[in-house]
Amino acid sequence: MPYGQSGSFPVSAPTPSPATPSLLAASGLPAGLHLGPTTFNQATSQWTATVSGTDSAAAGTYTASITANDGTSASTPQSVSITVTRAPLTITANNKQLIYGNPVPAFDAGYSGFVNSDSTSVVGGLVCGATDASGHP
Repeated sequence: MPYGQSGSFPVSAPTPSPATPSLLAASGLPAGLHLGPTTFNQATSQWTATVSGTDSAAAGTYTASITANDGTSASTPQSVSITVTRAPLTITANNKQLIYGNPVPAFDAGYSGFVNSDSTSVVGGLVCGATDASGHP
């Protein structure tokens, strides 16, 4: 699930007692995601729900724990691995013109794809510059 984008996926857990209504609970979900209402799947004897939302957790892999609880007992926790990927960001160098004898213009770029109030402050590791044969900018 890309950072800053909304999405959803189903999760399930076996119920302690198929005849008794159960609720699913989740812990360890990445920030911005939540567990929706549960439904019982007769074919698999499992309770299912949907994890959805707009992810605001840092890129990485998270392990959530899903359990079904019928009010008397809880199922064995089911682990769900959720991978948050980096949001795509496009950086485009702005065209510059150098006229002989004039100072070298400042290098700059345009950005598109920031999410969750991110700005250029989260961009790092980029080096942009040019020098002449003497090492001057």
